Amino acid sequence: MGALGLLTLAKPDFLVAAAIVGGLYYGLAGAGHAVRGDKNASEWTALVTDLFMFFLLAAFLGARGF
Repeated sequence: MGALGLLTLAKPDFLVAAAIVGGLYYGLAGAGHAVRGDKNASEWTALVTDLFMFFLLAAFLGARGF
């Protein structure tokens, strides 16, 4: 995923693909955190930031008309 992100610097055509891959990663990670019971502060932070990034990338893709 990091290589795909770096590739977008040279080839902006890969930006949508990188947003999809990153969005899937953060969405699935957030879902994984959400289903765990009895969360501590670190787990809540991970849940909130993962879902924030998922929605941010989803909004980006929506703005691009995907």
